[in-house]
Amino acid sequence: MTMRNSRIILKTFALLALVATVSGCVNMPPPGESYYNKGVDLYDEEKFAEAIEQYKLELRQNPDNQFARYNLAVTHHDLGHDDEAEKLYREILKTTEDTSSRINLSTIYFSRGQEEAAYNELKIASQNNPDSAKPLSVLGEFQERKGMLDEARLSYLAALRIDDQHAFTHYRLGRLDLGQGKIEPAIASINTAIGLDPEVAMFYETQSQAYIKNGSDSQAISMLEQASTLKPDKVQLYVQLGDLYIGVTDYENSARNYQEAISVCKSLNDCEEDPAVHRKLETVYVILAGQAKEKQESLNQGRAVAKSSGQP
Repeated sequence: MTMRNSRIILKTFALLALVATVSGCVNMPPPGESYYNKGVDLYDEEKFAEAIEQYKLELRQNPDNQFARYNLAVTHHDLGHDDEAEKLYREILKTTEDTSSRINLSTIYFSRGQEEAAYNELKIASQNNPDSAKPLSVLGEFQERKGMLDEARLSYLAALRIDDQHAFTHYRLGRLDLGQGKIEPAIASINTAIGLDPEVAMFYETQSQAYIKNGSDSQAISMLEQASTLKPDKVQLYVQLGDLYIGVTDYENSARNYQEAISVCKSLNDCEEDPAVHRKLETVYVILAGQAKEKQESLNQGRAVAKSSGQP
């Protein structure tokens, strides 16, 4: 099954502690209104149960529509219905070698603790798709997370030989270098990833860590500001920005970010406010109040001198 002209949706990759790109629902609309199109629209609206029904109706009408079957599998996967998702991915793989289905299947095995099975799926995906950087890159990520760092590096380099425009491979190689203390190569690789795909927040987050280790706090701040624009509901980004702005003695921006962290957390159902953020904000307010007082006293002193010098 070829995933050309597909719409890719970010999906949590269960193999990893970080988020990696895994193919999400595909939109290849047939002519006119269809159950398939309705399913895609409902998925985009996060009405997953309704999307599932539409994909099932599409498959009853067109049993060979593998795009509908794949989207149905991804929707079940998103909802944690791993058994059903596994069954659907396997049905696809019986008829065609689909990289995305095999990679997603590996995440299911990993989440169950079946690491050898997960690893095997990734190896098969890379062997069966020698012209694609993606399976090799994801295989490298698995190896990296398992501490197989030399093997991971070889997988990333092999992926880049296939496609030197694969943003996530550049990112992963940079992250590997960063973890090994190779700061300058890490910064270069992650900058390449950002240039290729500037809409991925975690690229900027990891780059900020590299700049901090490089002693470039102002550049780290710039990276996190970009990340917070892309992920405006990620509370920790604002907390990190607040901390970094304190480091460069920009207390107004520090306060702004701590306030934003508190505000965003209150707007989220599953966010538990951190008392430490409130304490940091109070400390910054005290500093700002002291600065305002010093400024006012300086102004008052200047007026007094001016008045005195103007007297005969």
